[in-house]
This record gives sequence, structure tokens and C-alpha cells, in this order.
Amino acid sequence: MIDFKALLREQYGGENHKIIDGNYDKSLAVKCVNGTFVGKRTENIIAYRGIPFVSKQPVGNLRWKAPVDVVPDDGVYEAYFNAKSAYGNENLETGSLFYLSEDCLYLNIWKSDDTPTQKKPVMVWIHDGVFEAGGKVDPMFDCHNFVKENPDVIVVTIAYRLGVFGFLHLPHLSDGKDYPYTQNLGLLDQIAALKWIHENISNFGGDLDNVTIFGESAGARSCTLLPLIKGSHKYFKRVIAQSGAPNQTRSAEESIACTNELMEVLNCKTVADLLNVEAQKLLEASAVLFMRQFPERDGKYLPLEPFKAYANGAAKDMAFIQGCNKDEMNFFVYSFGLEG
Repeated sequence: MIDFKALLREQYGGENHKIIDGNYDKSLAVKCVNGTFVGKRTENIIAYRGIPFVSKQPVGNLRWKAPVDVVPDDGVYEAYFNAKSAYGNENLETGSLFYLSEDCLYLNIWKSDDTPTQKKPVMVWIHDGVFEAGGKVDPMFDCHNFVKENPDVIVVTIAYRLGVFGFLHLPHLSDGKDYPYTQNLGLLDQIAALKWIHENISNFGGDLDNVTIFGESAGARSCTLLPLIKGSHKYFKRVIAQSGAPNQTRSAEESIACTNELMEVLNCKTVADLLNVEAQKLLEASAVLFMRQFPERDGKYLPLEPFKAYANGAAKDMAFIQGCNKDEMNFFVYSFGLEG
């Protein structure tokens, strides 16, 4: 039986800081574009936790703004502890409930502590949660054992904005012209993470030309939507989609209707009004949109007809494994309780 509380205490035992005294294990340090990151070794696995893949987190006036690309940094930083998870539906959370924040765009990396003779394949996990819950920091998605059993791969888990923070249509509002990306920000966050991996993973011993994205439920849906985004193909070659397909999306009309419903609940009229709403209150109000906060078929990032795009060869050069997880509902039954 996994002791989730013990895992959380270990993984959230502190906050990563900049190392300024030069006192760190050089064998666990990896130079990246935005800094040198120092991991922790447990048994024969090195974990690098809480690495930012953006230069500015989506907080304050950057809420509902596109992810900001990293900038060169010569600093040395701890990568010992998990960063917080994106704000998500508290009723669907498991191990991340008390660690939610808008300051959330980070990734984790696990690698075997060996000396490979060649670059290793890379697997990038995109978490589930119907696009409104979940997180890479959930103890279920700690990949220590995965890499211990499969030392010939490097595994990365990534975060992305959820719910109204990652998939809220705002361009139709009177002051929404400066927010053209909001309906698909969660997917753009995933692209930003994949870009960081592409630029840095070779320094961890990974093969940037041999990247597989894999996920379950909303993660699988993400994995099947990402190949449809222009420019994404240089970041991965293979897709493993578990219990998910490109069908869980919204039209622009559906997205706008959801936004208007949320605005009415909050008594807001503009984006400026929404920016003044505290994250927790915004999250609570979004309960009226339960199971409707999906990526949008906007015709800009996602095609209006995703299945037709696939039929026309949008991902013809990629390898796919797609299916459904056996007995998957058993996981959710636990949360229903005896009465449910």
C-alpha cells in the first residue's frame, strides 16, 4: 500500500532555491538554457523536480497570457522538490489537493544513474483530469519505479493550466482582444514544455529526436490534439493515448456560452473584472462548468474538424498506440463512497 502522505512530505519537504555558495553535488547537476539544475539520487535513480519551463509564471497580469519562453540563465538551482499543481477541481483531486497554485508551469525528470553509450529515448507524461483537475505532482505519477524497471528511458512529467485558467474563451469580451489564446492555453503550455524538453533533454542523456508523448484520459486527449497544432511535430515522434481521443473538445459557440455563464455567476463584465477575482473564488465559481472545460476547435490552433484533419494525414508520419485501460472505472469508484 502506497503511503501518499509520506510521499507528499518527502516531495514537498521544501522549496527549490538558487544555490549561491557552490555547495552542491556536481555529478547531479545538469546545465540547461534557463539554469543549471541539481537533482537528488535515490537508489540508482536521479530525480529533477520543479524545473520551470517558462521564464515567468502565469500569475497576476499574466493570468490568461501565453506561456513566456525561458531566457538564458547561468545560475545554479535546486531541483529537489515538486512545484505546486495547477488550480483544479478540488472534488477530483487526489494527491495534489493542498498544493494548488497559479504558479504551476514546471516539469519533473527521472533518469537512471548510469553512463549510457548512446542517447536514451524520452517519454513525456501528460496527466489526466478532464482538463480541470490532476497534476504531475500527484504521487501516482512519481516515476521512480517506472525508470527503475525501465532504465533505458528518461521520463518527464509536465504541468499545464486547467479549467478556467487554461481553457476559458475571452476574445469575445469588450477588452478581450489582448487575450487571443485563452481557449487553448493548456495545450500551449504543453507545447512550451515540449519545446523546453527539445532544447535541453540531450543534456540529461536523452535523445531529442526520439520523444514519445503519452497520457491517460484528458492526457490522452491532449496527446491526440497536440499533433494537430502547427509546429508541434518537431518535438515528438510517437503517441501513446490511453482512454482518450480528439472528441473531447468544444466549438467556439460552446466555449463562449460557458464563459458567459461563469461571468454571470461572478457578476463580471470584462477581463479586467475577472483579473480581480481571487484564484480560489474563480475556481469555486467554475463548478457550474463541470465537465465542459475543454480545448476549443478554434480553427487557429486546433482544426474545426479534428477527425477530418487526421483522415487528411495531419499525423501520417507519427507512430500511434491507442486504446482503453482495462477496469479504469475502478479508480473512480473509490471516490464515490459507499452510497455512490
